[in-house]
Amino acid sequence: MVADIGNAYLNTPCREKMYFTAGAELDAKKEQCIVVVQALYGLKTSGAAWRAFLAQAIYDLRFKSGKADPDLLMKPGVKNDGTAYWKYVLIYVGGILYMSHVPAIVVECISKLCRLKEDPKTRNNYSEPKTYLGYDIDKFNFSEGRKSAWYMSSDSYIKSAVNAVEEKLHKEGLNLLKAKNTSTPISPGYCPELDVTDELHDEWANHYHNLIGVLRWAVGLGWIDIHVEVKYNRSKIVFDDMDCNWKQKFITQDLKNFYPDAKGEIPLDMPEAYGNSVQINTFVDATMLEI
Repeated sequence: MVADIGNAYLNTPCREKMYFTAGAELDAKKEQCIVVVQALYGLKTSGAAWRAFLAQAIYDLRFKSGKADPDLLMKPGVKNDGTAYWKYVLIYVGGILYMSHVPAIVVECISKLCRLKEDPKTRNNYSEPKTYLGYDIDKFNFSEGRKSAWYMSSDSYIKSAVNAVEEKLHKEGLNLLKAKNTSTPISPGYCPELDVTDELHDEWANHYHNLIGVLRWAVGLGWIDIHVEVKYNRSKIVFDDMDCNWKQKFITQDLKNFYPDAKGEIPLDMPEAYGNSVQINTFVDATMLEI
């Protein structure tokens, strides 16, 4: 289940003592001192205030933060058939992703504290995830009647980013070069230390910074560097080892052969393992293997 909190910071009491003088837009209160009681966007402590506020609301539901990421919260649960498992809540500012066999409960509790945005199509303030933080989220159906599995993709985010660049260039009478005409991100032989062209003006400098932010987010979303290599080599990454003969295509190595005396110490506060066991296959290139 996914939900998005509207105007997240404004749901939080302000941590700072702050006031401002009202302008003409407040009519009767013009030139009066207005005390800020909610965490406005732009204040230095608004992010911390909102994080503490929402985290406390989740803690009150008996969730606890994970060891690897404090914004991944977990709580033991039991399915109708008696199977024990972990419920998860993932939080990024106002974006909430909740995984449970009864997912509406937590979101409904949060909706009593904060205003949740409505889906314009369903008019509901929470639903099965279709997008989350730029990800496309959907189900993949395995062959032979096996159960489906959730997957994430950055396709829509990348398309939107490219469209935005093309629109910007079109306004300037320019066109984006197609991939078939380029082999590197910048011109071969380009030396930035010898570049004596004029610096960008404020508008284009801001646009350039936005592009860097979009690129960083694209890499974080879908490991775009790996996706590009797979796409242009017309290869295929398969995450279900039962549906491909990957063992015949890759050289397999047991790390015990390299580190026979190595032992993994289990942390004392490690959460108890619930649910079905999972096999993890790691694919590395020759350089990584040598390291």
